[in-house]
Amino acid sequence: PPFFSLISEKSSKDNRTQALATGRGKMIGYGFLMGAFISIPIFALVSFIMPNNIPLMYSPLLIFAIINLIAGHSFYLKVDENLTYEKYNASLEDDNLVPNNTKDCIDVGDDKADPKIKIVGTKENNRKQPKRMFYIGFSSLIVAIMLTSMTGTMYSPFISAYLIENLLPGFSERVIPIIVMIVYFPAQVLSQLVASKLGKLFDRIAPSRSVAFIGVFKAVLIWLLIYTFTPIDFAVILIFLYIILESSSYFIQAIMSRVSIKHRGKMFGLNIWIDQLGRVIGPIIGGFL
Repeated sequence: PPFFSLISEKSSKDNRTQALATGRGKMIGYGFLMGAFISIPIFALVSFIMPNNIPLMYSPLLIFAIINLIAGHSFYLKVDENLTYEKYNASLEDDNLVPNNTKDCIDVGDDKADPKIKIVGTKENNRKQPKRMFYIGFSSLIVAIMLTSMTGTMYSPFISAYLIENLLPGFSERVIPIIVMIVYFPAQVLSQLVASKLGKLFDRIAPSRSVAFIGVFKAVLIWLLIYTFTPIDFAVILIFLYIILESSSYFIQAIMSRVSIKHRGKMFGLNIWIDQLGRVIGPIIGGFL
């Protein structure tokens, strides 16, 4: 949530899905690519040469922990939290270069701010919708997030099982984990790298149309997934499925970032909490079915 809030403060709401997907997803994609060249060879070599050496086989977990410490320290030193998109627009206003989407901004007069940069706030709409309508809409959004999470986790635990039982029946138990990692790897990397492109598209069309497109396309891909004949077919379709899943995740985050500027971190935390609750309920329903 803090990272999502930081990206939201440094981006325009009209390009926020793209900003979230680029600032987080694209970098994660590069990280997956680099991490795979470290972890997969270690796991594969130890599985064949020293299969009983469990600590060495899972040593990439220790590397992951060390890299996170380095990344966190670097992030703390380099990121300027005081520079926001509103301040950026205010600096353009001084040079008469304000973009069209900031015409409703006004000065709120923060005496503690940099004298060269004015803090801006948004004019309050005199025709505020009743709070009841806001709560109804917000509740509908929360229900939609939970249902999306539930439906996603109803099938996701069974994808790997389907791959192993139906497409890898003739392989040994020692080789199957490596094949599964290789099948999933392209989907995990490409989905993060391409998510920013779809995010740019979602920012330019109505949210209702975006949600409808995501739902239909995801359903078609899952239907195709269970009719694959080889691990290669499975891997190709999985790439497109992961791309739409990652893009929809950032799209939902972009919507949540616009609910409240003051409580943006809470909105992201609520979104994660609801999503995790759906991830608990979904496998139970899927397993029962």
